[in-house]
Amino acid sequence: MKHKIYTSLVATPLLLGLAGHSVGATPENEPTKVSELLDSSKSLQQVTSVSQLRDVQPTDWAFQALQSLVERYGCIAGYPDRTFRGNRAMTRYEFAAGLNACMEVMTQLIEQSTADLVRQEDLATLQRLQEEFQAELATLRGRVDSLESRTAELEANQFSTTTRLTGFAYFFLADTFGGEDLPGGGDTQTTFSGVGYLSFETSFSGEDLLRTRIVGGNLPNFDRSETGTNMTQVFARFDTGNDIIFDEFFYRFPVNDSITAWATITGTDIDDIFSQAASTSLNGNALSDFSQHNPLIYEETTGAGFGVNFQLSENLRVDAIYMTSPGDAADSGLGQGFFNGDYATGLQVSYSGGDRFDVSLAYLNSFANNGSANLGGTEGSLNADQPFGDSDTMGHHVGLQAAFRPSSSFEIGAWGGFVFANQTDSDDNATIFTTAVQLAFPDLGGEGNLAGLVIGIPPKAIDNDDSLREDDDTSILVEASYKYQITDNISLTPGVIWVINPEHESGNEDIVLGALQTVFFF
Repeated sequence: MKHKIYTSLVATPLLLGLAGHSVGATPENEPTKVSELLDSSKSLQQVTSVSQLRDVQPTDWAFQALQSLVERYGCIAGYPDRTFRGNRAMTRYEFAAGLNACMEVMTQLIEQSTADLVRQEDLATLQRLQEEFQAELATLRGRVDSLESRTAELEANQFSTTTRLTGFAYFFLADTFGGEDLPGGGDTQTTFSGVGYLSFETSFSGEDLLRTRIVGGNLPNFDRSETGTNMTQVFARFDTGNDIIFDEFFYRFPVNDSITAWATITGTDIDDIFSQAASTSLNGNALSDFSQHNPLIYEETTGAGFGVNFQLSENLRVDAIYMTSPGDAADSGLGQGFFNGDYATGLQVSYSGGDRFDVSLAYLNSFANNGSANLGGTEGSLNADQPFGDSDTMGHHVGLQAAFRPSSSFEIGAWGGFVFANQTDSDDNATIFTTAVQLAFPDLGGEGNLAGLVIGIPPKAIDNDDSLREDDDTSILVEASYKYQITDNISLTPGVIWVINPEHESGNEDIVLGALQTVFFF
């Protein structure tokens, strides 16, 4: 029986021939775990003859010793490219690992009554090496025993062989000031609230994903019912009255190397399926909902449906969706159901220019009945969300998104978009517009930190055949935030959201929302 040990463990052309010589290890190249050595060797191919190693020649000074190790005892193997890399430096622990492997080979040969294959001079050399590296061999065996013990404990106590549990929680301290002219608006009281998410992520093949998520909390929306405008909505908003509800349920799986399919029952956003490469690090880290990404595209609906990702090349990707609200999808009544209720369907084409530049162009066709229209993603004015009031509404959404990263510490993102809407039971038309610029500064002041500035125009009805539902003025939203990464699992983000001319009315008093957000991730 022949045992192989890879050159990632013993990257020297000679083991037995180094008897009596000391092999040094420095703190910067000494491995800290045996598992680091073993993991790196799993994908390497074995060799059974020294002639298979392209960089080993019969004239090399260690050729005969290496030939004995490879062909006589099977202790050494090369890299996948058939090289041995014998001049590479090694540590004492690496040498001890290789020595231990050769000791096991010789022991088994002796036990199998094949002692004639083991030469007396090799046994003598091995004994001297064993004495020289006694401390390293003991440490190596101790680490292996510890690793096996920890692995057994993890396997005995693991939650599931196919499922892992992840979660995150928001603690939110906030207050708003101003907005006295808005219906139902005005200064609010200081609030302290929170929301928590638990996700069960299951994979059956290692490449697919079944996500089941539950959520509960009491974090206010800071929407029109509380401040007089949806422009102050925060990203983490989720008020379930502290009840636990079923929030997200989807299954994603690869069809082949270039196609991924999605099936979602509830809670999946368009931005889960559509690529978000053309965005900055503020996506998911900004305080306001508007400051994340283009609301005319990614906030149109959250629900049930299907999606497909086509990776056409390394740089080019196409995403497609058909989604409807979970309530409509599960309702068998007239005018409801998966195909007869509210829906959004469309495509996004994304081009990636590597780490520096990304751009995407998206189109959606949406339909909403009985006043359920949400053309502005509930982040703009009431005229933008529902330009025809309670009437059935059709929308054609077009959005252009781009991100430029001049360096690892500075990112620029921008988006713009239109919705061309029409009232289905009349000839009335309306046009909705939005745009924004993001400036992100990753790792400012420390690794994991993020400073951000967002300036934009929330969704606005720039034209409407019904002039009473047209926004005459322009609101500007400015957000400044700084995420401080306390640990790998905890961050603290103070920030300010300033809305100038809320609801696109110059006569409305500005609104300022100040917040301190703490996020726990596990």
